[in-house]
Amino acid sequence: MQLVASNVAFAGRDSWVVAVAYQDQSGVQATVGQMAFFGAVPWFPILADQDGRAIQSYGLVNGAYYNPAVFVIDPNRTILWKYISTNDQDRPTGAMIASHLP
Repeated sequence: MQLVASNVAFAGRDSWVVAVAYQDQSGVQATVGQMAFFGAVPWFPILADQDGRAIQSYGLVNGAYYNPAVFVIDPNRTILWKYISTNDQDRPTGAMIASHLP
């Protein structure tokens, strides 16, 4: 399972993973519940971005759709690497993300 592989890839790193969801807190809780139903409990926090300010600030809004993305950001707030998906199924692997960690 990709989440387990991701957890292993990040183990021992001095890094943090945070997901930002373009939904309110109840939507985030529903998403986590759906993930748990399929045995994929996230090992990282998922923050609600109800008004979309975070995704707008990173330029991820594409009309009525938003592009899922992953950013590796250092403690100085410099973006070291980014992966902007072209659709809902396009995601980087945990190993791919881990290879770009400082």
